[in-house]
Amino acid sequence: MNLRPTKSKISGRWVSELELAVALDRAVLTPNLRRKLATSQHPAGPATLLGAESVHFIWDLKQSGRDLADNSEALVSATLQWLDSLLLQSETSQTLQALPDQGDAVQETIIVITASYGEAAKIASGLRPDFANAISRDLSRLASLNQCTPEEIIRRHLATTYVVAFCGFQPGFAYLEPLPGSPAIRAPRHEAPRAKVPAGAVALGGPYCGVYPSNGPGGWNIIGLTEMRFLDATSGRELWAPGDLVRFSGVAQ
Repeated sequence: MNLRPTKSKISGRWVSELELAVALDRAVLTPNLRRKLATSQHPAGPATLLGAESVHFIWDLKQSGRDLADNSEALVSATLQWLDSLLLQSETSQTLQALPDQGDAVQETIIVITASYGEAAKIASGLRPDFANAISRDLSRLASLNQCTPEEIIRRHLATTYVVAFCGFQPGFAYLEPLPGSPAIRAPRHEAPRAKVPAGAVALGGPYCGVYPSNGPGGWNIIGLTEMRFLDATSGRELWAPGDLVRFSGVAQ
């Protein structure tokens, strides 16, 4: 069942008896809106999952599909109204932050990730030679694809402010999306993923940057390493959330 668009360009569809998917224009999904979606509770109580250009609402299995079907139109209306209200709040917040005389405006907090790149990463990490060489190969690959030097790839990466668009793949892994106007880096995934990427690897894949939270497979381009972790080993709680802003700091040697 397709949903009607709203004035905020919001549309979507039921993808199952328990899941409503709402498509959102990428330009609408600002850091403020992502943060509000991650921290606000839908009035009808479903779990909220963010995607690259969508948000999914998943109802508890204890609520029967028949009950949801009977109230589907009301749930659609409530969802679109709720999203419209969050969008209005995020736009208002963004406007306040842009006004120089608003001393009480909320200031953005930026997570700064300290990382080492290129030869510095190979020396500092003590990685096995195959992983260390992967950094050099991937930087050279990106340099060739972008018709620049490996040093320029690192410079563009360090000059970029990212937003946590959504989390997934592994616990503690965030898809970091460059803010509009960031330096361009073409970074297609490898056709054949590596069987094991070390924890703390800083990598680029498609439009995203990511930090691997643990050893595991991965097909992104590794450009550096960080000792910072974003998953609490005791509680399992992720230490960043959608809407957080992220920058990297480091020196290539």
